[in-house]
Amino acid sequence: GEKPNGGGAFSGAQQTHGAADVRGHALRSCRRGESLVRRASAAGNPRNNAPERSLNPVQTFLKPMKGLWGQLIPMASMFFWMALANGLLDALKDTLVVTAFGGAEQIPYLTVYAVLPMSFVFVGVFAKFSQRWGREKIFYVFLGTFMAFFAVFTWFLYPNAAVLHPTAFAEQLVLTLPKGLAGGVAVLTNWVYSLFYVSSELWGDVILSLLFWGMANETTRLRDASVIYPLLGVGANVAQATSGAITKWVSGTWQPDVPHDQVWGVKLRFLMTIVMCCGVAIAATHAYIMRRKHLADGGAGKEAARVASQKVEDDE
Repeated sequence: GEKPNGGGAFSGAQQTHGAADVRGHALRSCRRGESLVRRASAAGNPRNNAPERSLNPVQTFLKPMKGLWGQLIPMASMFFWMALANGLLDALKDTLVVTAFGGAEQIPYLTVYAVLPMSFVFVGVFAKFSQRWGREKIFYVFLGTFMAFFAVFTWFLYPNAAVLHPTAFAEQLVLTLPKGLAGGVAVLTNWVYSLFYVSSELWGDVILSLLFWGMANETTRLRDASVIYPLLGVGANVAQATSGAITKWVSGTWQPDVPHDQVWGVKLRFLMTIVMCCGVAIAATHAYIMRRKHLADGGAGKEAARVASQKVEDDE
């Protein structure tokens, strides 16, 4: 019989292997050519020949803020106005209560039996109406409520506190009730100052905590929050220093040219006017922030809030 032609098979395999080597060599040559072209192009670009500039410490610190200043500055400004008003209200409420009540023993009654229940009331109102009205609208409602009360207190309640307080009734009540309830009687008797104390305490809880951070969470992207949120404390710290300086000047240096019994009333009106100006600045800054947000998302967020509000009304 005939022997198999092994030499022909070996020759065919050798030819196939040689063709593959030729194609691989051609591919490597092509890649080397592309690499040389890129290097030549880079060498001809003067920008690529320039050494990289090293950032100084200030530039390194500010680098994460690139593109975020337009959001940080309005939010920090609004936080500043809120904290400034909070600092002034804290100084006023403590002074009024301690002076009018003749001591600080009534403050626990105010905190437990007035501030705490009203905090639950505000949280309940917020939970009930936030979906119906939307967070943006309820922000203005709550802010307007505080500003309206502070205006009424400054121009009507405080000047007429002596007439509005049931002093004679309280004196009879103290004689009939146990001595341990004297603090509660004082809270009811000086109800004008008690209302102011409660409102001032709630300002920090409702406006500074609940409403501000609700707005911040709504308008800040998650990846930007880690950069923006820690820097918001700068506005609060500056506000605390500013409120302290204003309070020190008003209580010590400034002496208005009025009769002695009217000095405190003039100073209180001055400080409360600053607080109400802070309220106007807060509303204007919030409107600016929300306008930027609505322009950025094309009104999608506003439309979503309207749809959610309509759905709540339909469900009811």
